[in-house]
Amino acid sequence: MREPWRDFSRALAAEAATDAAAALAHLSAPRGVRAADRFEVHRRNRRHALVAALVARHPVSEALVGEDFFKALAAEYVRREPPRSAALLEYGAGFATFLDGFEPARTVSCLADVARVENAWHEAYHSREARPLVLGSLSASAPEELLALRFETHPATRLVSSPHPAGTLWNAHRLGATAAPLARYDAECVIVVRPQAEVHVHVLPIGASAFVESLLAGTPFETAAAIAPPDPDPVALLARLIDMGAFTEHLSC
Repeated sequence: MREPWRDFSRALAAEAATDAAAALAHLSAPRGVRAADRFEVHRRNRRHALVAALVARHPVSEALVGEDFFKALAAEYVRREPPRSAALLEYGAGFATFLDGFEPARTVSCLADVARVENAWHEAYHSREARPLVLGSLSASAPEELLALRFETHPATRLVSSPHPAGTLWNAHRLGATAAPLARYDAECVIVVRPQAEVHVHVLPIGASAFVESLLAGTPFETAAAIAPPDPDPVALLARLIDMGAFTEHLSC
């Protein structure tokens, strides 16, 4: 037995109103009004709401390419990727991956990675709370203990490694900077954190990515330090990550 609400849901995501025959069979309308016309209003409202959700989630990406171009990208994403959750705030997590494979989006080479930073910001903002580690907690640790320590990643911490200055671009737009050319166009290791109530986006040299990723995966400090860049040294990098609020207070060996 077919369920009318499932037909209705599938038809809302259909390419054209002509694909909605199963859903329309269960609809009624006042005299003089076509059920198909009423249904089309729902389809347009759904599409508009999903595009608006993508715009709200990616304001910097929209600023980089302009409102019209971004909305065209968003509309194509909506066409290809229907929501998999009833929670609208979860929609768009795969937008950056879509941009990687969508040829028109490649005209702005940094766009997908800026979208990744924005998604990381969004996820960090909605992550659960946890007490961050403070540097003073390690003051009593002997050197051999520090080498063996494993750090627990804060639930809000996210890492984006990019061949583009994605974090710098994000910060520049969010802070209201003018669209002046960047003095440097370097690859970046972007750390997104929310140790307290506010999300912060930090930028490290791209060479720090392997070290940071290793620590966030729970690798002992000594093992991660072996792949850290020489400048800054691993201890300085660790101190900076702790100061950012990248870890919780729970430590293990």
